[in-house]
Amino acid sequence: MDTRTEANLNQLASDVHFATAPLRVLWHALLWLLFLFLAPAIFAIVPVLAVRYASPDEIWLLKWVFGVLGPFASTFWFLIVAMIPAHNRGERGLGFHFKAFGSMAFGFVVSAAAMFFFATNYDVCDNWNDAAWFTGASLALLSPFALLAVWRLLRVCFVGREASNGI
Repeated sequence: MDTRTEANLNQLASDVHFATAPLRVLWHALLWLLFLFLAPAIFAIVPVLAVRYASPDEIWLLKWVFGVLGPFASTFWFLIVAMIPAHNRGERGLGFHFKAFGSMAFGFVVSAAAMFFFATNYDVCDNWNDAAWFTGASLALLSPFALLAVWRLLRVCFVGREASNGI
């Protein structure tokens, strides 16, 4: 091939990659959405199967994946659970978005910090078996939900029934 033909083929390949870029973005967004929606089932089923059937090398990798992706999936579901009552009350606008962003930041920071402190604890790393590790990691990921439940319970006890459906 001469250089002109090769340049035309390279230009054609670049044009095709540019034209299909939005489709790749949509496909990756769909895959992430599917992962986030299925995350509770994945994080409940995979550790049980891993402890039973996986080799130590695979379990080590699953622990890292669980620790890195877990806070993101936990934050996604925390945001949904925390903001549904506000959305059902008809809250809209900038205040609702700030409240949702604050809930998202709170859920991620608490979940990631709990997972970090759990995973770097000496006793957990060296003395716990794999089943106990995955159970403790799941509880660390669920810590924002526990704090939200305590917050809502305290609001019902001290403020009254009318404030019970808010954050």
